[in-house]
Amino acid sequence: MKKLVYLSMVLLGMAVILSSCGSGGGSTPADAASHIMKLMQKGDYEGVVDHMQLQVKEGEDIKAQKEMLVALMEEKAGKSMDEKGGLESYEVLEETISEDGNSASVKVKSIYGNGSEETQDMDFVKEDGKWLMEMNK
Repeated sequence: MKKLVYLSMVLLGMAVILSSCGSGGGSTPADAASHIMKLMQKGDYEGVVDHMQLQVKEGEDIKAQKEMLVALMEEKAGKSMDEKGGLESYEVLEETISEDGNSASVKVKSIYGNGSEETQDMDFVKEDGKWLMEMNK
């Protein structure tokens, strides 16, 4: 139950962030943010989850955790995006990489179909040479 509450809170945050975000798996954090934003525009929440760093404890089923995240994103982020007329466009405004080169923050502006705009910070970590959106903040 505690894990479900945690995942729900993360997804609520993700709904806000992702309704304004971008790329995963790119060579830079900005590329990763842009990729995630493209996936959000398409409504490809499974693709978005594939570009997240998931914390899985020993014995936990990663596939079930991913499926739960996708379902929550479809419900929360999808509804939010629909209410705003969809993600029409986005712009990566700023990329800040840590001194050690293993974490970064990307500021992204989202423009929705209803004319509203949001600016959000997306946090990334470098894992196995790929930039993944950080989930534990």
